[in-house]
Amino acid sequence: ALLRQERDVWREKLNDTNGLNQKLGKLKKKYDDLGVQAERVAAAVPQNEYISGLLVQLEALTSQNGLILNTVTFSAPVKKQIGGAATLTAKADKNANAPIPGVKITTIDLSLSGAQNALKNFLRAIENNLRIMDLSVVSFDAQDLSASSGLIDFQVLLNVYYRE
Repeated sequence: ALLRQERDVWREKLNDTNGLNQKLGKLKKKYDDLGVQAERVAAAVPQNEYISGLLVQLEALTSQNGLILNTVTFSAPVKKQIGGAATLTAKADKNANAPIPGVKITTIDLSLSGAQNALKNFLRAIENNLRIMDLSVVSFDAQDLSASSGLIDFQVLLNVYYRE
């Protein structure tokens, strides 16, 4: 009888241990999933400006979408309107410019040349890009629309975010 009691106690301990192992496995999976999500967040809003990486991304996005990247200027955000006969300003939420603790903004001024459809495709690519970028301003000259070369000169202002 004593051996049966001891056997039952050991079985109970074994069942408890197996239950704990299952819980540990679930916790490990959740932890690994959080690591993947943390990596995505780190890529979307990196630890620093990472200008060289941004430049590579922008060159790739422009060339993949049939645009020519003429100039790129990186600066702190400034409220400005780019000149031109036709200027489109992205509508922003009232709180869009509110400071987010620990997050800083870099403004990128792009001078691009290409077709109107190429610009549309580029803007879609920016929207779907892993690195978070907000479109502030798109500017072009109406005379460019009727140019015989088919190339239009665009000015695009983007805001990109990074953590301090």
